[in-house]
Amino acid sequence: MVCVLAVLGAAVAACGQFDSPTPTDPASQTPTVSEVMERGTEVPFEICGSAASWERPSEEEQASVWESGRYAGSDEEVLNYPWTHDFFVTYGSASVEQDLTNLSGLWTLPEGARAGCIEPERQQALIDWEEVELWILLHRVKEVRRADASYTVVVEPVEQGVQFVRLPRPDQLPLTFTFVTEEGQVVEAIEEEDYRYWPGSSNAETEEAKPSPTVWRTVTPSSRPFTTRAPALIPTRTPPPATDAPPFQVIYTCGRQLCLADDAGEVNGLTEVPSSDRVTDFAVDPHQRWVVYAQQVGETFSEELGWVRLGADTRLPVFTFDAPHAVRNLAWSPSGDRLALVITPLEDETRDVQAGMGMDQLWVLSLEEGQQERISPENPGETVDWRWLQWSQDARYLFGNRFLPDRSGPPVLYAFDLSTRRLQKLSEDMKVLDQNQQGALLVGSLGEGTRGQLWRLDSFTSTTPVSLTPSDRSDWGGRWSPSGNKIIFSSSKDLTGGGGSHLWLMDGDGSNRRQLTEGANDGLPRWLPEGEGNYVLFVRDRFELHLLEIETGETRQILPKANVDYLVLQPD
Repeated sequence: MVCVLAVLGAAVAACGQFDSPTPTDPASQTPTVSEVMERGTEVPFEICGSAASWERPSEEEQASVWESGRYAGSDEEVLNYPWTHDFFVTYGSASVEQDLTNLSGLWTLPEGARAGCIEPERQQALIDWEEVELWILLHRVKEVRRADASYTVVVEPVEQGVQFVRLPRPDQLPLTFTFVTEEGQVVEAIEEEDYRYWPGSSNAETEEAKPSPTVWRTVTPSSRPFTTRAPALIPTRTPPPATDAPPFQVIYTCGRQLCLADDAGEVNGLTEVPSSDRVTDFAVDPHQRWVVYAQQVGETFSEELGWVRLGADTRLPVFTFDAPHAVRNLAWSPSGDRLALVITPLEDETRDVQAGMGMDQLWVLSLEEGQQERISPENPGETVDWRWLQWSQDARYLFGNRFLPDRSGPPVLYAFDLSTRRLQKLSEDMKVLDQNQQGALLVGSLGEGTRGQLWRLDSFTSTTPVSLTPSDRSDWGGRWSPSGNKIIFSSSKDLTGGGGSHLWLMDGDGSNRRQLTEGANDGLPRWLPEGEGNYVLFVRDRFELHLLEIETGETRQILPKANVDYLVLQPD
């Protein structure tokens, strides 16, 4: 719906192409509301989304959000601000918009209420500083006037309703928005320079081209293509005193993007996929030069490849596949010169294809040579498709699971010889978790009755696995230590794996088991590569990333929220 004076598109076109926004002169005097109303110009605005009957949920209903794993234990100010305010400015950050939606009560909106605001080109206009989006709760916009960088938004209070309003953004940064009633009473003022969700001017300084969904892209962490700080709704904190742990970084998915955090918990953005898309999988090459990621397109199941350059001087070549398709199981070879992945063609991009349908294609990309090859086993038998790919230490084999058609039986673990293109069956109901420097495989069970069991295969030419798990425990998520003689893992007395879990350590043969942590739910351990087997990162209570010093048993929080798919980097 278009309001007041003109269609927004026409008004923006009349203004011409926006240049990079420039800060306003701090010495200039900010006009008062009266001055803006008297001498300011009327601003066209567009309501890109609304819900006339929306009401805030009750505090009892909202408590279910506050007490959820994502927000439980967060600073009260962080939780209360969206709940107690009716006016917000957003900047195209999917993670911030998600938090605002959840914490303001807008999670009760009817489906599609904001659909006109989140089309890719509309979100890009926010990211490129071409437009402003205002979220107006329990008020209705009547008029907008502007004088320099100051805006006065005239609103009418209503008992129900929300509006999402778009304005053209001028060259000046930052802006001031004052919301007043028709009687002139100020109900709220937002000064972007001091606004808690203001991403800073670094967005405007980034001139890097936005990614094409079908082409590899280059980003360096120093260029920080989106917000240069932790997502606004993650409480800031002073890091604890440094320990003897070596420095490290963590790459993880944050909302719909990829983020890079250091050992002090400082977060930088690595990607800026459109707000309608999201990163679904990623892998870092062994030399920490590149991150390759899969990007889901909109609300479909179609995915494309993207990449971020970490320490490499060279660009990756472009690889193309028939679209639409899903991208799964990114796996780098030990030398970092090849990437294995599964491409699944989609007949209907709105529907996913499950394993067992015979649609998967196994591809190996030779990155330095710019070649791509689809490979198929010469002895597939009745099995189809691929999941959970891992390379052998000598890069001759790919370990992966294949399925009987329509998943009529348990998944079968194979070693796929890339030189002969033949499959060697290793075991049923298991998948490879890790491989040590001596070539021993750590595998986890998948079958009913043995779920949550750890096994060891000393050689994948042998099909006799050695059990490492006692019958009264459920163990999973195991990782070999850097030296290859110990295993860190999660363990629970609940044999279904649904109860509380702690971190445990054992020797490579399953002996000398000992508990390391006392948290209610600790899991997904990752060793620090240069920590001499004494430091482990892990996830507590589903979201919090912690560092454990094994020798002392001390833990400290690194991030209050990190998705479970994280990888550890060791800076040179």
